[in-house]
Amino acid sequence: MTDATTIPCLPCVSMAESLDFYRTLGFEVTYQQKSPNEYAVIRQGGCEVHLFGLKGLKAEEGYSTCCVVVSEVEPLHRAFSEALRQKYGKLPVAGFPRLTRFKTGQTRFTLTDPSGNSIICVKRSAHEGGSSREKLTRLAKAIDTAAKFRDESGDDESAAKVLDVALDRYQDAPALDRARAVAARAELAVSLGESDRLRSLREELQRIPISDADREKYGHEFAAAEALERELR
Repeated sequence: MTDATTIPCLPCVSMAESLDFYRTLGFEVTYQQKSPNEYAVIRQGGCEVHLFGLKGLKAEEGYSTCCVVVSEVEPLHRAFSEALRQKYGKLPVAGFPRLTRFKTGQTRFTLTDPSGNSIICVKRSAHEGGSSREKLTRLAKAIDTAAKFRDESGDDESAAKVLDVALDRYQDAPALDRARAVAARAELAVSLGESDRLRSLREELQRIPISDADREKYGHEFAAAEALERELR
């Protein structure tokens, strides 16, 4: 099907609320009908999404998902974040709608609309190149798994559980892996409101012996907890 085009169709609890949400993000409504059934088309650049009304739909039970591949994800996340902060007064990172957080080097994030539909925005190079976990250490694999929970579904609790188990199980892991895992868990402690856990993780991170070069290379990871604290103020 070399000439085919795939267009996602997502259900809506409220068409009016959904269209207002997507307009906030810069989408244009290119088509809308109210009968015989509610239906609309939204577009931003080369991204087109169709929406339809579904009676009885509950956002918390929503599972519809689609992927949007873009050249760069960070500018898009920044634009969405600014638009949502302006509309809601703060960045919605829980409930409906919500936007997963973003850290330097991240290759994807997830936008969830008021009806519970998730749009996963993926950096093109990561989508086309894929990623291999074969050469990762066990603790590094746990960091990768936790990141998927956090970045793709905003499931901070599951991400934290993955890291807690791994940090306890692989205590003899390389210092750099442990430092990255502790830093990732510290960021989750901020989002989960675990003040005591955050304090102990910060203390441990300071004690881990890693090189100045690694501290500079992974500085954005080690500072993730502080960055999230500033963002949530």
